[in-house]
Amino acid sequence: MDEISLKARAKININLDIVGRRKDGYHFLNMIMQQIDLFDDVFVKKASRGISVSTASKYVRDDKTNIAYKAAYEMMQLFDDIKGVAIEIDKKIPVAAGLAGGSADGAAVILGLNKIYNLKLSESELIDIGLKVGADVPFCLIGGCAAVSGIGEIVKPIKGLTDKWVVISKPPIGVSTKEVYSLFKLENIRRDFDFGEIIEAVESQNVKKFSSIMNNSLESVTAGKYKEVRELKRKFEDSSPNFCMMSGSGPTVFGIYDDYENAKKGYTSIKKYAKDTYLVKTYNNLNGGYYGE
Repeated sequence: MDEISLKARAKININLDIVGRRKDGYHFLNMIMQQIDLFDDVFVKKASRGISVSTASKYVRDDKTNIAYKAAYEMMQLFDDIKGVAIEIDKKIPVAAGLAGGSADGAAVILGLNKIYNLKLSESELIDIGLKVGADVPFCLIGGCAAVSGIGEIVKPIKGLTDKWVVISKPPIGVSTKEVYSLFKLENIRRDFDFGEIIEAVESQNVKKFSSIMNNSLESVTAGKYKEVRELKRKFEDSSPNFCMMSGSGPTVFGIYDDYENAKKGYTSIKKYAKDTYLVKTYNNLNGGYYGE
């Protein structure tokens, strides 16, 4: 096998709690990440030498700053058989949106090279490599829905939200994840936090319960800095979802709906406000899997 096509799916955070910070500045997190059926198509191919990244998106860098490039570079350092990698990304996930689009692409490259070269890497080996590339990459390697903790390296697959309609919308701004985390005040850490209770609510599909206890520690930071996020959140609340929240460091906001008709009404209304609005379903795969699924 000389090449492979993979689907690199976006994620939403249906919970993100900051629970501490390391001396090196990294934050300890307790998150529930859920993939959705919005994805980039990533094509990974053997090359004679070097790393190339090509994409039609004007918002995606094709140099060493691209996470897909970093993933290929890391794999080449570890495995002598990998002499060169050609990567093509058909970008559909909004950029700088809190949806882990770049991390998903990086994970797809790692998984693709693992498959092409028949490396047979274990899950723990994949996660160790992914963490060197980016904090969200370990989850993207596993896929589906997971409880994620530590700095992103502890990934426990769980039963995610099944067949839920999700409207996601990104206002016309970009947000720096590094800046948002730097602005977070440790004194704002939630002290009544019960991660196990949230996991149980998600696995039981108890939308009413988890909507009352879900949290994103970063939402107040990003929304406080960008009025566009506050306005978008109000638009969502007007559409009466079961639950709405900002994803990751933002600025994307999402709403979860029980049925298609209500979700479609919300999508139609919010699309008038922000063009980067999508109507998708939750995606679950406890076995991981980018390979054409």
